[in-house]
Amino acid sequence: MFSQPSEFSNVDRRSTSLTIAARSQSIPLGLPGQIHGRPTVQTDKGDDTQLQYSYQCTAAVVLLCGAIAGKNDYDSIWMEHHDDLLADCGHGRYDAIQSKTALNAESSWKCSHEGFVDAVRKQCKLEQEYGDQIRCYVLFSNIKSYVPTANTKKPETFASSPMRLIDECKKKSSFARVTEPYKAALKALSDAVGFKPGVVFRVMQKLVFQKGPQLEAFRDQLATIVSEVPECKNLPMPRLREAGQLVYQRLHYASIKDASTLSLLASPLAPDGREMASIDAKRVTADEVKQILMRHPGENFLYDDQGQLQLGKLSGQKEVLRRKMDLGGVGRQFSSIWLQAISAEKHLMEEMLLDPKRGLRKLNQLEAVMVVECQNAEAEFGDDPEDTRGQKIFRRILARTEELSNGDSEQVFNVRVETLRGMAGLLSGSCYFAWGKPLPVDGGVVDGV
Repeated sequence: MFSQPSEFSNVDRRSTSLTIAARSQSIPLGLPGQIHGRPTVQTDKGDDTQLQYSYQCTAAVVLLCGAIAGKNDYDSIWMEHHDDLLADCGHGRYDAIQSKTALNAESSWKCSHEGFVDAVRKQCKLEQEYGDQIRCYVLFSNIKSYVPTANTKKPETFASSPMRLIDECKKKSSFARVTEPYKAALKALSDAVGFKPGVVFRVMQKLVFQKGPQLEAFRDQLATIVSEVPECKNLPMPRLREAGQLVYQRLHYASIKDASTLSLLASPLAPDGREMASIDAKRVTADEVKQILMRHPGENFLYDDQGQLQLGKLSGQKEVLRRKMDLGGVGRQFSSIWLQAISAEKHLMEEMLLDPKRGLRKLNQLEAVMVVECQNAEAEFGDDPEDTRGQKIFRRILARTEELSNGDSEQVFNVRVETLRGMAGLLSGSCYFAWGKPLPVDGGVVDGV
């Protein structure tokens, strides 16, 4: 006996239908590909394609971070070059990597699946042309290969497993020695990919599966991936997230051959008509990724956007700076610092007009770096005699700005040393620090900050 639905459930069902209808009406032009307005599976897979490209970049993050952590021997990876990823193993040997995704996370690859056949087709082409240089073929995916259970009995089920087929080929010296049902499976795969059974056999001998991140929000897993790199293991989660995104972005740029205009125009053409620079741009080394990880905010000591220095008020700072430098015994250097301060302010204001967001970030970073350097110099020579203290602080600031500009340029946005010294003048004129002896004011003194 079946119970009748309650009045509440009918109301609830109608409410749900109305909600779905209302939300559907808010979608521009409605849902695409609906035949006669009836529910129909979408055939335009453009968004799925974008997802696959994104997953491919994540695969490269995994492999290069793995190289830094000693999990593989890759020197570099070439994006979209001969294969989805081409990993350089050194000594003229390469691993060719196919990145494949499946929307159904519970599924597993079988020999007849379209994605597997497509991967093997590309691998056979490489094997036929560059087999001696290809060490290994990798199928990097969010799902695994199908593996039969202990209760499997049917020969055709055994033969549908890529793992079983790979195992059979690795145990045999040639295609002729492969036994049934695997020989029939190899022939079927050969017909599907359009290459001779012997070529498919050699690919199977080199093929391995690698399980990647889950497809759902896989970019959110970048932080976890990066956290296992030795240089990052002690970093807090916010910094790990940013580090992962920086590496991902670098590999994304490589996949779209992002070379500068000058590099492209100054580059000779390759035999296929492309600029050599656009081909070189596809390569990302493990050392480069390591540098990116080491330079992200957790390692390179970048600052939050909390600066207080205001540009455009230089005229009011001139006399303050002059008096401070005279009092500190470095008045003879005032003209030099002042001219550099004018130039620095002009340069930074121009950048603020062109790109306010980046300009503000740059201003705050430079301000924070120079506040630390100037106040450190004050503290270091704070106990020295007043008649020599200012000169020592001045020389220390000269030395540190030279070091920052030439040796740690990433931290200061690659600005010239004159800009950094001008920032020191701006900060002193804004009462962030003194040149050894604070200004007297109303019976007291003006502190350095």
